[in-house]
Amino acid sequence: MASDSSLTSSSPSRMRSRLVTAGEYNIVWGSMMILSPIWTLEILGMSLQTTERWHQVWACIGMIVSVYGVGYLFAARDQFPWSMGITILMNDLLWWIPFSMILWHAVRAALRGHGIGKLNGDGFQMPGAFVIHCGEVVRSYRHTTASDRPNLEEFVCPIN
Repeated sequence: MASDSSLTSSSPSRMRSRLVTAGEYNIVWGSMMILSPIWTLEILGMSLQTTERWHQVWACIGMIVSVYGVGYLFAARDQFPWSMGITILMNDLLWWIPFSMILWHAVRAALRGHGIGKLNGDGFQMPGAFVIHCGEVVRSYRHTTASDRPNLEEFVCPIN
């Protein structure tokens, strides 16, 4: 077993290389998310409807991921401006108090029986859209997944 001094002397080097690797990875992946959000969502197996709907949000998340990468690289250099600690206190920790209060009230409400109620009916039933003319269903669209969307231009075209 290695002595404590050998672990201590080798740890900072390993930590530094892991931080650099994490930084580089986050910058590359975040940049790919920003520059080609639809392509990165497709790599993750998202459907075309999902990629078209969420690609702007995904690009914004890419910006956050990239900024984390820069932070990891700063941490690896051990030149982080510690004066930014006041920013962390004022911007992040400050919100712990109100969010903790909200969480406390939510827990109390849940313990008193409030929250999501008992499921009535078939919770897996998909929605549908119907065109009714003279009391008869002339067109219908039955969803196969909750995210399906009918082609509205075809769905509401004139009735013959």
